[in-house]
Amino acid sequence: MSSPSPRRRALAALFVAAAAILAPTLGAQAHIHEPDEAREHGLFLELAKPLHDDLTAAGVNVGLIYTGEALTVLTGGRERGDVWLDNVDLLAGLDLKRLRDWEGASAQIYGIGNHGRAPSAAVGDLRGSSNLEAPSGWRLYEVWVEQQLARGAASLKLGLYGVDTEFQIIETAAMSPHSSAGVSAAFGIAGRNGPSIFPFTGPGVRLWAGSEKDWYGQAAVTDGVPGELGDPHGVKVHLRTGEGLFAIAEAGYRSTEDHDRGAFTKAAVGMWEFTEPAPRLVDPGETRRRGGYLLAERQLSQESGAPEQGLAAFERASAATAAVNVFSSSLETGVLYRGPLPGRDGDRVGVLVAHARGSSAFRATLAATGVPTTAAETVVELSYRAQMLPWLTVQPLVQRVLDPGLDSRLGDAWIAGLRVSTNF
Repeated sequence: MSSPSPRRRALAALFVAAAAILAPTLGAQAHIHEPDEAREHGLFLELAKPLHDDLTAAGVNVGLIYTGEALTVLTGGRERGDVWLDNVDLLAGLDLKRLRDWEGASAQIYGIGNHGRAPSAAVGDLRGSSNLEAPSGWRLYEVWVEQQLARGAASLKLGLYGVDTEFQIIETAAMSPHSSAGVSAAFGIAGRNGPSIFPFTGPGVRLWAGSEKDWYGQAAVTDGVPGELGDPHGVKVHLRTGEGLFAIAEAGYRSTEDHDRGAFTKAAVGMWEFTEPAPRLVDPGETRRRGGYLLAERQLSQESGAPEQGLAAFERASAATAAVNVFSSSLETGVLYRGPLPGRDGDRVGVLVAHARGSSAFRATLAATGVPTTAAETVVELSYRAQMLPWLTVQPLVQRVLDPGLDSRLGDAWIAGLRVSTNF
């Protein structure tokens, strides 16, 4: 594979720009800001603080996040070459108490834009080497209203809703660029168009309840076929007969005290199901797609005088109905160290291992077409995220993809890349 000349120039320019930024700022100290904090730490806030303050006082919080990624398939996979892709997040949070005197209510409008070639086309993997991978175009991701209940002990959310914004969340894994860090492989590609997650979401309702002792429970019901099949730009806000619903529930423990001081302690169990039966991949008949998962993350060590720095680890194990799903089980595990170098308190280095076992039914369908199969697809990833400015991060990464696509004819792939994220 050879990319067009403009893409090669963009790839080279990205690395040169990153090197130019890194050189004068190696000694700077910064604090990590996740993308959902863009409204508090963005470039827009620094350059237009009076306007930002006026909007906030009126009950409107806005954010714009740009993330671009250059990946190179060095060996293995389907073909070698360079891939460029990016993602734009446009967010507006509304405090309905300030705007409409609606007590305990808030709203969010969230749009996304994606461009570039899918890395999986070159790698040949099933899960996706980048969590930015999506059909090119602009679409609405979320539009919802949330009402606090029982003095904040519960809340109800209604609208266009992304399940992956609140379920299967592992904060320790959030830095990883790989698709399996956000949601498990056994869950992420289930259903006719996936569950209601990035990049396609559907209408739904979510109920959350929590205790003062950090225990919580949440459940959501969404459209069973989010988005418009065959139309990557379509947004579906109604339910159709024959498509069914998707339901998910999760209960767990999350230490608020640990989280407030920068540490991570969480354990949760969840179950999900599509109500509309699906044809079995091999045997005659139909079966509902369903599955479950366990997850945990824990701060293992903290630096003296800086509890937000140190080593944390995570793990998530998932299973799904083998007769109708691509993967019957998956496991994601890894570690994260915050502040790994002196004077670089805002940096992070992380390792992710994602192992997805192909279902016997799916491997049988591949074998029937003449594809010699392997049992599982595995990814090992190492990345380092450097916080260059409060609104800018630069993240080099290396991935090793073993048995991509469960196809034994494809060689194990080496991938190198660089991700840049800017909060405006």
